[in-house]
Amino acid sequence: MPIKPAKYGIKSWVACDAKSSYAWKMQVYTGKPTSGGPDKNQGTRVVLDVTDGLRGHNVTCDNFFTSYELGRQLLKRNVTMVGIVRKNKPELPSALIASKEREVFSSKFAFTPTTTLVSYLPKKNKNVLLLSTLHTEAEISHRQDRKPAMILDYNCNKGGVDNLDKVIGTYSCRRMTARWPLVIFHNIIDVSSYNAFVIWREINPSWMPRKRNKRRVFLEQLGKVLVTPFIERRERPPTHRRICSSSTAPATAPATSHCPSHCPSHCPSHWPLPQPLPQPLPQPLTQPLATAPATAPATAPATDPATGHCPSHCPSHCPSHWPLPRPLPQPLPQPLATAPATAPATSHCPSHCPSHCPSWGK
Repeated sequence: MPIKPAKYGIKSWVACDAKSSYAWKMQVYTGKPTSGGPDKNQGTRVVLDVTDGLRGHNVTCDNFFTSYELGRQLLKRNVTMVGIVRKNKPELPSALIASKEREVFSSKFAFTPTTTLVSYLPKKNKNVLLLSTLHTEAEISHRQDRKPAMILDYNCNKGGVDNLDKVIGTYSCRRMTARWPLVIFHNIIDVSSYNAFVIWREINPSWMPRKRNKRRVFLEQLGKVLVTPFIERRERPPTHRRICSSSTAPATAPATSHCPSHCPSHCPSHWPLPQPLPQPLPQPLTQPLATAPATAPATAPATDPATGHCPSHCPSHCPSHWPLPRPLPQPLPQPLATAPATAPATSHCPSHCPSHCPSWGK
Protein backbone atom coordinates (compact mmCIF):
# COMPACT_ATOMS: atom_id res chain seq x y z
CA MET A 1 0.00 0.00 0.00
CA PRO A 2 2.34 2.77 -1.18
CA ILE A 3 -0.06 5.67 -0.49
CA LYS A 4 -0.62 4.67 3.14
CA PRO A 5 1.53 5.83 6.08
CA ALA A 6 2.26 2.18 6.94
CA LYS A 7 3.29 0.82 3.55
CA TYR A 8 4.00 -2.73 4.72
CA GLY A 9 2.04 -5.08 6.94
CA ILE A 10 -1.18 -7.09 7.11
CA LYS A 11 -4.21 -5.25 5.75
CA SER A 12 -7.50 -5.25 7.64
CA TRP A 13 -10.94 -3.93 6.72
CA VAL A 14 -12.33 -1.90 9.63
CA ALA A 15 -15.71 -0.32 10.38
CA CYS A 16 -15.41 2.21 13.20
CA ASP A 17 -17.32 5.13 14.68
CA ALA A 18 -16.72 8.44 12.86
CA LYS A 19 -16.58 10.48 16.09
CA SER A 20 -14.74 8.31 18.61
CA SER A 21 -13.01 5.84 16.22
CA TYR A 22 -14.51 2.94 18.21
CA ALA A 23 -13.86 -0.21 16.17
CA TRP A 24 -17.14 -1.95 15.42
CA LYS A 25 -15.89 -4.84 13.30
CA MET A 26 -12.63 -5.89 11.65
CA GLN A 27 -11.82 -8.35 8.88
CA VAL A 28 -8.32 -9.48 7.94
CA TYR A 29 -7.56 -9.46 4.24
CA THR A 30 -6.31 -12.94 3.31
CA GLY A 31 -5.74 -12.37 -0.40
CA LYS A 32 -7.52 -13.87 -3.35
CA PRO A 33 -10.22 -16.49 -2.75
CA THR A 34 -9.21 -20.14 -2.68
CA SER A 35 -11.13 -20.81 -5.89
CA GLY A 36 -8.39 -18.99 -7.81
CA GLY A 37 -10.66 -16.55 -9.64
CA PRO A 38 -10.74 -12.79 -9.09
CA ASP A 39 -12.77 -11.40 -6.20
CA LYS A 40 -15.44 -9.45 -8.06
CA ASN A 41 -17.22 -6.57 -6.31
CA GLN A 42 -14.78 -6.81 -3.42
CA GLY A 43 -15.63 -3.37 -2.09
CA THR A 44 -19.34 -4.16 -1.92
CA ARG A 45 -18.72 -7.49 -0.21
CA VAL A 46 -16.38 -5.97 2.41
CA VAL A 47 -18.79 -3.15 3.35
CA LEU A 48 -21.70 -5.56 3.65
CA ASP A 49 -19.60 -7.85 5.89
CA VAL A 50 -18.27 -5.23 8.31
CA THR A 51 -21.63 -3.42 8.62
CA ASP A 52 -23.59 -6.57 9.37
CA GLY A 53 -25.77 -5.93 12.42
CA LEU A 54 -26.02 -2.15 12.03
CA ARG A 55 -29.44 -0.55 11.69
CA GLY A 56 -30.33 3.11 11.29
CA HIS A 57 -26.75 4.31 10.71
CA ASN A 58 -24.93 6.11 7.93
CA VAL A 59 -21.79 4.68 6.30
CA THR A 60 -19.05 6.94 4.95
CA CYS A 61 -16.66 5.09 2.66
CA ASP A 62 -13.83 5.68 0.21
CA ASN A 63 -14.01 5.56 -3.59
CA PHE A 64 -12.75 1.96 -3.49
CA PHE A 65 -16.05 0.86 -1.92
CA THR A 66 -18.69 3.35 -3.16
CA SER A 67 -21.02 2.15 -5.88
CA TYR A 68 -24.67 2.45 -6.80
CA GLU A 69 -25.27 -1.24 -6.10
CA LEU A 70 -23.79 -0.93 -2.62
CA GLY A 71 -26.17 1.94 -1.82
CA ARG A 72 -29.14 -0.17 -2.83
CA GLN A 73 -27.98 -3.13 -0.72
CA LEU A 74 -27.45 -0.96 2.35
CA LEU A 75 -30.90 0.64 2.05
CA LYS A 76 -32.40 -2.81 2.44
CA ARG A 77 -30.79 -2.91 5.91
CA ASN A 78 -32.02 0.59 6.78
CA VAL A 79 -28.45 1.97 6.43
CA THR A 80 -27.57 5.03 4.32
CA MET A 81 -24.26 5.75 2.57
CA VAL A 82 -22.13 8.74 1.54
CA GLY A 83 -18.92 8.33 -0.44
CA ILE A 84 -16.73 9.48 -3.31
CA VAL A 85 -17.28 7.74 -6.63
CA ARG A 86 -14.63 6.87 -9.19
CA LYS A 87 -15.18 8.33 -12.64
CA ASN A 88 -14.90 4.94 -14.37
CA LYS A 89 -18.19 3.66 -12.94
CA PRO A 90 -20.61 2.72 -15.74
CA GLU A 91 -23.69 4.06 -13.94
CA LEU A 92 -22.44 7.70 -13.99
CA PRO A 93 -24.01 10.07 -16.59
CA SER A 94 -21.56 11.75 -18.97
CA ALA A 95 -22.84 15.26 -18.11
CA LEU A 96 -21.47 14.93 -14.59
CA ILE A 97 -18.11 13.50 -15.65
CA ALA A 98 -17.28 16.37 -18.03
CA SER A 99 -15.36 19.23 -16.38
CA LYS A 100 -14.37 21.48 -19.28
CA GLU A 101 -15.99 24.88 -19.73
CA ARG A 102 -17.41 24.72 -16.24
CA GLU A 103 -17.22 27.48 -13.66
CA VAL A 104 -15.03 26.94 -10.60
CA PHE A 105 -17.00 26.11 -7.40
CA SER A 106 -19.97 25.04 -9.49
CA SER A 107 -22.07 21.96 -8.72
CA LYS A 108 -24.26 19.65 -10.80
CA PHE A 109 -26.77 17.22 -9.29
CA ALA A 110 -28.46 14.07 -10.49
CA PHE A 111 -31.31 12.31 -8.67
CA THR A 112 -33.00 8.94 -8.51
CA PRO A 113 -35.83 7.99 -6.12
CA THR A 114 -33.27 6.76 -3.55
CA THR A 115 -29.89 8.23 -4.58
CA THR A 116 -28.36 11.67 -5.07
CA LEU A 117 -25.22 12.30 -7.16
CA VAL A 118 -23.24 15.56 -7.26
CA SER A 119 -20.31 16.79 -9.35
CA TYR A 120 -18.36 19.62 -7.67
CA LEU A 121 -15.58 21.61 -9.39
CA PRO A 122 -13.03 22.86 -6.74
CA LYS A 123 -10.42 23.71 -9.40
CA LYS A 124 -10.42 24.36 -13.10
CA ASN A 125 -10.88 21.19 -15.18
CA LYS A 126 -11.00 19.04 -12.02
CA ASN A 127 -14.24 17.78 -10.52
CA VAL A 128 -15.19 15.54 -7.58
CA LEU A 129 -18.09 13.06 -7.68
CA LEU A 130 -20.06 12.02 -4.58
CA LEU A 131 -22.92 9.55 -4.21
CA SER A 132 -25.34 9.66 -1.29
CA THR A 133 -28.45 7.82 -0.20
CA LEU A 134 -28.74 10.12 2.85
CA HIS A 135 -29.33 13.44 1.06
CA THR A 136 -32.35 14.03 -1.13
CA GLU A 137 -32.00 17.74 -1.98
CA ALA A 138 -29.48 19.88 -3.84
CA GLU A 139 -28.31 21.79 -0.80
CA ILE A 140 -25.32 24.15 -1.15
CA SER A 141 -23.57 25.87 1.75
CA HIS A 142 -23.15 29.65 2.10
CA ARG A 143 -19.38 29.41 2.30
CA GLN A 144 -17.11 31.19 -0.14
CA ASP A 145 -16.26 27.99 -1.98
CA ARG A 146 -19.99 27.05 -2.16
CA LYS A 147 -19.44 23.42 -1.32
CA PRO A 148 -22.52 21.16 -1.31
CA ALA A 149 -23.76 19.78 2.03
CA MET A 150 -22.91 16.26 0.85
CA ILE A 151 -19.21 17.13 0.63
CA LEU A 152 -19.20 18.84 4.03
CA ASP A 153 -20.78 15.79 5.66
CA TYR A 154 -18.28 13.53 3.94
CA ASN A 155 -15.32 15.62 5.16
CA CYS A 156 -16.60 15.54 8.76
CA ASN A 157 -16.94 11.73 8.88
CA LYS A 158 -14.23 10.38 6.60
CA GLY A 159 -11.33 10.23 9.11
CA GLY A 160 -12.56 7.57 11.55
CA VAL A 161 -10.30 4.73 10.38
CA ASP A 162 -7.26 6.98 9.90
CA ASN A 163 -7.65 8.32 13.44
CA LEU A 164 -7.87 4.77 14.77
CA ASP A 165 -4.53 3.94 13.14
CA LYS A 166 -2.99 7.07 14.68
CA VAL A 167 -4.12 6.45 18.26
CA ILE A 168 -3.11 2.79 18.11
CA GLY A 169 0.36 3.74 16.91
CA THR A 170 0.78 6.20 19.79
CA TYR A 171 0.48 3.54 22.54
CA SER A 172 1.02 0.03 21.22
CA CYS A 173 2.20 -3.33 22.54
CA ARG A 174 3.59 -4.45 19.19
CA ARG A 175 7.01 -6.08 19.10
CA MET A 176 9.32 -7.07 16.28
CA THR A 177 8.37 -10.55 15.12
CA ALA A 178 8.43 -12.67 11.98
CA ARG A 179 5.26 -14.61 12.81
CA TRP A 180 2.10 -13.15 11.33
CA PRO A 181 -0.27 -14.58 14.01
CA LEU A 182 1.57 -12.52 16.64
CA VAL A 183 1.21 -9.39 14.49
CA ILE A 184 -2.56 -9.88 14.36
CA PHE A 185 -2.70 -10.71 18.07
CA HIS A 186 -0.85 -7.50 19.00
CA ASN A 187 -3.21 -5.49 16.82
CA ILE A 188 -6.23 -7.10 18.50
CA ILE A 189 -4.88 -6.12 21.94
CA ASP A 190 -4.26 -2.53 20.81
CA VAL A 191 -7.73 -2.12 19.29
CA SER A 192 -9.44 -3.79 22.25
CA SER A 193 -7.67 -1.56 24.77
CA TYR A 194 -8.66 1.55 22.81
CA ASN A 195 -12.28 0.37 22.64
CA ALA A 196 -12.23 -0.11 26.41
CA PHE A 197 -10.91 3.44 26.81
CA VAL A 198 -13.72 4.84 24.64
CA ILE A 199 -16.38 3.00 26.67
CA TRP A 200 -14.82 4.10 29.98
CA ARG A 201 -14.73 7.72 28.83
CA GLU A 202 -18.39 7.64 27.79
CA ILE A 203 -19.47 6.09 31.10
CA ASN A 204 -17.30 8.39 33.24
CA PRO A 205 -17.16 11.77 31.46
CA SER A 206 -15.88 13.52 34.60
CA TRP A 207 -12.82 11.23 34.98
CA MET A 208 -9.56 13.25 34.96
CA PRO A 209 -10.98 16.53 33.62
CA ARG A 210 -8.66 18.82 31.63
CA LYS A 211 -5.94 16.15 31.47
CA ARG A 212 -4.23 15.28 28.21
CA ASN A 213 -2.70 11.96 29.32
CA LYS A 214 -5.97 10.16 30.02
CA ARG A 215 -5.30 7.24 27.71
CA ARG A 216 -1.80 6.56 29.07
CA VAL A 217 -3.08 6.52 32.66
CA PHE A 218 -6.00 4.31 31.63
CA LEU A 219 -3.68 1.77 29.96
CA GLU A 220 -1.46 1.61 33.04
CA GLN A 221 -4.40 0.98 35.34
CA LEU A 222 -5.90 -1.52 32.89
CA GLY A 223 -2.69 -3.55 32.79
CA LYS A 224 -2.42 -3.66 36.58
CA VAL A 225 -6.05 -4.75 36.98
CA LEU A 226 -5.60 -7.55 34.44
CA VAL A 227 -2.47 -9.07 36.03
CA THR A 228 -3.37 -8.58 39.72
CA PRO A 229 -5.64 -11.69 40.01
CA PHE A 230 -2.87 -13.90 38.60
CA ILE A 231 -0.32 -12.45 41.02
CA GLU A 232 -2.58 -12.94 44.05
CA ARG A 233 -3.51 -16.48 43.02
CA ARG A 234 0.08 -17.62 43.49
CA GLU A 235 0.96 -17.30 47.17
CA ARG A 236 4.63 -17.79 46.44
CA PRO A 237 6.71 -17.74 43.25
CA PRO A 238 6.99 -21.07 41.43
CA THR A 239 10.06 -23.20 42.14
CA HIS A 240 11.77 -25.78 39.99
CA ARG A 241 11.08 -29.40 40.92
CA ARG A 242 14.14 -31.05 42.39
CA ILE A 243 15.00 -34.00 44.61
CA CYS A 244 15.24 -33.06 48.28
CA SER A 245 18.33 -33.96 50.26
CA SER A 246 18.22 -36.35 53.22
CA SER A 247 18.25 -33.49 55.72
CA THR A 248 15.30 -31.67 54.15
CA ALA A 249 13.18 -34.58 52.98
CA PRO A 250 9.95 -34.95 55.03
CA ALA A 251 9.53 -37.91 57.32
CA THR A 252 7.61 -40.81 55.78
CA ALA A 253 6.02 -43.88 57.27
CA PRO A 254 8.47 -46.82 56.96
CA ALA A 255 5.75 -49.38 56.33
CA THR A 256 3.97 -47.65 53.45
CA SER A 257 6.61 -45.12 52.25
CA HIS A 258 3.90 -42.44 52.00
CA CYS A 259 4.23 -38.81 53.02
CA PRO A 260 2.43 -37.42 56.08
CA SER A 261 -0.61 -35.22 55.67
CA HIS A 262 1.39 -31.97 55.85
CA CYS A 263 3.79 -32.94 53.06
CA PRO A 264 3.63 -30.53 50.03
CA SER A 265 2.47 -31.80 46.68
CA HIS A 266 5.90 -31.37 45.06
CA CYS A 267 7.67 -33.62 47.61
CA PRO A 268 9.84 -36.29 45.94
CA SER A 269 8.12 -38.93 48.07
CA HIS A 270 5.09 -38.54 45.80
CA TRP A 271 7.12 -39.79 42.88
CA PRO A 272 7.32 -43.54 42.14
CA LEU A 273 9.82 -45.28 44.42
CA PRO A 274 12.72 -47.02 42.61
CA GLN A 275 12.51 -50.80 42.64
CA PRO A 276 15.49 -52.58 44.36
CA LEU A 277 17.80 -54.60 42.17
CA PRO A 278 17.43 -58.41 42.55
CA GLN A 279 20.14 -59.99 44.71
CA PRO A 280 21.66 -63.34 43.67
CA LEU A 281 20.72 -66.28 45.85
CA PRO A 282 23.55 -67.93 47.84
CA GLN A 283 24.80 -71.10 46.16
CA PRO A 284 25.09 -74.26 48.35
CA LEU A 285 28.53 -75.74 48.93
CA THR A 286 28.96 -78.98 46.99
CA GLN A 287 32.17 -80.07 48.75
CA PRO A 288 32.55 -78.66 52.27
CA LEU A 289 36.01 -77.89 53.54
CA ALA A 290 37.79 -80.29 55.82
CA THR A 291 37.60 -77.83 58.67
CA ALA A 292 33.86 -77.16 58.33
CA PRO A 293 31.91 -78.27 61.42
CA ALA A 294 30.09 -81.52 61.09
CA THR A 295 26.84 -80.01 62.31
CA ALA A 296 25.21 -76.60 61.78
CA PRO A 297 24.96 -74.17 64.73
CA ALA A 298 22.14 -74.66 67.12
CA THR A 299 20.39 -71.49 65.95
CA ALA A 300 20.67 -72.06 62.19
CA PRO A 301 17.65 -73.93 60.75
CA ALA A 302 18.09 -76.80 58.38
CA THR A 303 18.06 -75.85 54.69
CA ASP A 304 17.29 -77.80 51.62
CA PRO A 305 20.65 -79.01 50.24
CA ALA A 306 19.32 -79.05 46.70
CA THR A 307 18.14 -75.42 46.58
CA GLY A 308 19.88 -73.79 49.55
CA HIS A 309 16.59 -72.22 50.74
CA CYS A 310 14.94 -72.37 54.16
CA PRO A 311 11.91 -74.61 54.72
CA SER A 312 8.39 -73.18 54.61
CA HIS A 313 8.17 -72.76 58.40
CA CYS A 314 11.29 -70.57 58.54
CA PRO A 315 10.52 -67.01 59.86
CA SER A 316 11.19 -63.97 57.66
CA HIS A 317 14.01 -62.71 59.94
CA CYS A 318 15.97 -65.99 59.76
CA PRO A 319 19.72 -65.41 59.23
CA SER A 320 19.67 -68.05 56.54
CA HIS A 321 18.06 -65.47 54.30
CA TRP A 322 21.25 -63.44 54.51
CA PRO A 323 24.22 -64.21 52.25
CA LEU A 324 26.45 -66.84 53.98
CA PRO A 325 30.11 -65.81 54.42
CA ARG A 326 32.66 -68.25 53.13
CA PRO A 327 34.76 -69.67 56.01
CA LEU A 328 38.48 -69.04 56.02
CA PRO A 329 40.64 -72.17 55.53
CA GLN A 330 42.13 -73.49 58.83
CA PRO A 331 45.37 -75.47 59.07
CA LEU A 332 45.01 -79.21 59.64
CA PRO A 333 45.92 -80.42 63.17
CA GLN A 334 49.40 -82.02 63.38
CA PRO A 335 49.64 -85.46 65.11
CA LEU A 336 51.47 -85.59 68.45
CA ALA A 337 54.90 -87.16 68.45
CA THR A 338 54.13 -88.95 71.79
CA ALA A 339 51.05 -90.75 70.63
CA PRO A 340 50.10 -93.57 73.05
CA ALA A 341 50.97 -97.10 72.08
CA THR A 342 47.36 -98.08 72.52
CA ALA A 343 46.19 -95.60 69.89
CA PRO A 344 45.17 -97.27 66.66
CA ALA A 345 46.78 -96.47 63.30
CA THR A 346 44.26 -93.74 62.68
CA SER A 347 45.14 -91.91 65.94
CA HIS A 348 41.48 -92.07 66.91
CA CYS A 349 39.73 -94.10 69.60
CA PRO A 350 37.55 -96.93 68.48
CA SER A 351 33.81 -96.62 68.66
CA HIS A 352 33.65 -98.96 71.73
CA CYS A 353 36.20 -97.00 73.77
CA PRO A 354 34.69 -95.98 77.15
CA SER A 355 34.68 -92.40 78.31
CA HIS A 356 37.13 -93.28 81.14
CA CYS A 357 39.79 -94.52 78.73
CA PRO A 358 43.19 -92.96 79.39
CA SER A 359 43.31 -91.83 75.80
CA TRP A 360 40.61 -89.28 76.50
CA GLY A 361 42.69 -87.56 79.11
CA LYS A 362 45.86 -87.29 77.02
